[in-house]
Amino acid sequence: MFRALLILAALTPLAVADSVKCPPPPSSMQMDKGDYSNQPGVIFELQSFSATLQPRGKRAPLCYARTTIVEKGDVFVSNESLTHLFGQKLQQNNSRLKDVQVELKDNEVHFSGKMKKLIWMPFEVDGPVSTDGTNLLVQTKSIKAMGIPVKGLLDALGKHLQTVTGSESPQGVVIKGDNLVFQPGEIAHVKGHIAAVSSTSRGLEVRFAPAESKAKIASLGHKH
Repeated sequence: MFRALLILAALTPLAVADSVKCPPPPSSMQMDKGDYSNQPGVIFELQSFSATLQPRGKRAPLCYARTTIVEKGDVFVSNESLTHLFGQKLQQNNSRLKDVQVELKDNEVHFSGKMKKLIWMPFEVDGPVSTDGTNLLVQTKSIKAMGIPVKGLLDALGKHLQTVTGSESPQGVVIKGDNLVFQPGEIAHVKGHIAAVSSTSRGLEVRFAPAESKAKIASLGHKH
């Protein structure tokens, strides 16, 4: 009798999940120009934006969470929004980083903050930002701890930055050579072909476009 009750208790959550009706898949998002925010303090400025919102699973609760598949559009994120986004993520996941500030200028990114070693140690990272078509790459031209260049600090920083993704996806930030690779698909569940990335004193701009666009542009150039 006791064993039967245990089996029934184990199966009850599954039955509840199956009984929850998932929303119709997938939906779309179109915006000529406007702001979008999915959390307080973080604003994305969208222009000529088109995307499909794809459920991340067939059953609850994953069917309520969406992956944004971007078809085209410009997305701008201010320095303030980036700083707020990192701060929220790191605080939620008990990171060994704190007081992280993000500033972009002249196509370079400047990270600063404090990393927990034996004590809270100030750090700074500077380098140009680019893309491989899927991810955002920051080449670390300079990395300092307490104002002193430290080559071995990059691996530790990359490991701690992985906490921005939470426990469900520890691969949102990886190290490749001297690059910090930020994977939007893992960090924010946003996917799409990144055609270009640039920065101003206000923040970061990412342009999404179909992957074949570059090939078409190149072929048109050969005809002239």
